[in-house]
Amino acid sequence: MRTISNCAAVLALTILVAGAACPQAIQVSIDGNPVQFHGVGPQSVQGRVLVPLRGVFESMGAYVDWVPATQTVTAQKGDTDVQLRIGSRIATINGRDVLMDVPAQIIGGSTMVPIRFLGEALGAEVNWEGSTRTVAINTTGVPIDNGGNNQVGQNPPTIDSFGHNAPGWLRAGSVLEVRMVGTPGGTATFRIPGVVDATSMQETSRGTYVGMWTAPNRALTISGASVLGQLTTAGGEQLIQAGAPVSIDTVPPTITDLLPANKASAVDARPTVSAILDDEGGSGIDTQSVRLMVTGHDVTQHSTITPTFVTFRPPEALGTGATGVKLTASDMAGNTVTRQWSFDIAKVESDLVTAFTVDEPQELIPGETISVTMQAEPGGQATFSIGGAVTNSAMTEQSSGSYIGEYTIRRNVDVSGAAVTGKFRSRGGQILTVQAESRLGRTSGVIQKPTITSPTQNSDVSSPLVVRGTAMANSRVRVEVKYATMVLGKLRMNGAMSVQTVNVDGRGRFQTQPIALDNLIKGRNTEYTITATALNAQGEESEQTVITVGKS
Repeated sequence: MRTISNCAAVLALTILVAGAACPQAIQVSIDGNPVQFHGVGPQSVQGRVLVPLRGVFESMGAYVDWVPATQTVTAQKGDTDVQLRIGSRIATINGRDVLMDVPAQIIGGSTMVPIRFLGEALGAEVNWEGSTRTVAINTTGVPIDNGGNNQVGQNPPTIDSFGHNAPGWLRAGSVLEVRMVGTPGGTATFRIPGVVDATSMQETSRGTYVGMWTAPNRALTISGASVLGQLTTAGGEQLIQAGAPVSIDTVPPTITDLLPANKASAVDARPTVSAILDDEGGSGIDTQSVRLMVTGHDVTQHSTITPTFVTFRPPEALGTGATGVKLTASDMAGNTVTRQWSFDIAKVESDLVTAFTVDEPQELIPGETISVTMQAEPGGQATFSIGGAVTNSAMTEQSSGSYIGEYTIRRNVDVSGAAVTGKFRSRGGQILTVQAESRLGRTSGVIQKPTITSPTQNSDVSSPLVVRGTAMANSRVRVEVKYATMVLGKLRMNGAMSVQTVNVDGRGRFQTQPIALDNLIKGRNTEYTITATALNAQGEESEQTVITVGKS
């Protein structure tokens, strides 16, 4: 940081300004341009030259706030943050205490500070020109020619309008056009915090700037992201936030939990064909886009379709042998997924497996028991599975040909909407797969909300940010990170930086992918709000867990 240029200047600035009965008023120039003060001008107090802080700081391109409750002045220019309290000799510059010659004070309604303090606060060279009683401030580092040919300082830029063309969700390959209208001849950029850093905009016509960004062909899902614009000229810089946010979803949905399973051998000649649809916290399934084909026939109109699953029960028996299934679905952003699989209708003796039933409690809550019964050939081996909670659990042949299995719902395990399947191995070694006609019902009661273990409330975080916590085993958690910041001392900006839906492992733990925090326009008092919401298999949501953190 540059300080006062030489000892002579320091001594000159600290002498008592005295002399004639009507001394010449003290003047201030910045980069050769005179500063016009409205009200109180520079004063000499206790042998020190004091200047109105707001008039000088704002002329140097800084922004000034006044907090009456604490009698505190704050100023910001670029990455420099200055705070000082009236009556105190200690000021703070980017968290570092600086001792002033005399305390900041109010004279005639204006906050006055020692002129030397400006050099330390904003990295300027300060010189005293005794012949003209002028405090000359140089912010450029280039010697100033005071021969009288200096031009009047330029005004800061203005932005008349700023917006984009996104009509809805953007998917991979979608082109976002951002347009700004403002002071001509400047340098314009835009950014989407959490998504893309400063992107250049071209001045396509006088005062009209246009920039383009293409949604990448990589995993990116975020809703409500802010678009921020910046216009810089010789007179300073201006920031603006678009009135409408953008939402981006480049991740296709997934199709999981297939029934019957791929390459399975089903006993029922009319097996329920079903699958789970999951958009993983993105734009959501477009139910109108779902198409289900079974044995080459479109059965969509005869299927039950929701935003989370598809189910079809054949009205007539399917023929023995291979049965092909094709399921296609898109999300609201237009990302499409197709899943194909096949199963067999087994040729078995009529009494090999005759029944497979599930007795579930009215409420799928911890402590309740799900009973599974299979009627099959005596002397075989039977197991059952329930979604991801239970896999090939042994069933006991309690009486001849009657196999029983039980599962007691554990705490923090979600089985709502899970498929129940059974597997039977006959005495002759034939293996058959059977399934319940319908999935388990919904979980009754309140879904337990997740816990955020890292970071902790009111802590400072660094980039990249990873959010960790606990929730129901094998469930999912949606984690949203939003920001709020003050830029240029007076413009409040906020928006979403990340929205992720993550899986919870079998031990009830989750963590997000790293979240970049460094591509946010640097502001003062930036605060991040982290919200975690648990989701069950039906897409129902828990209460939210919310914490706030700052950036170190």
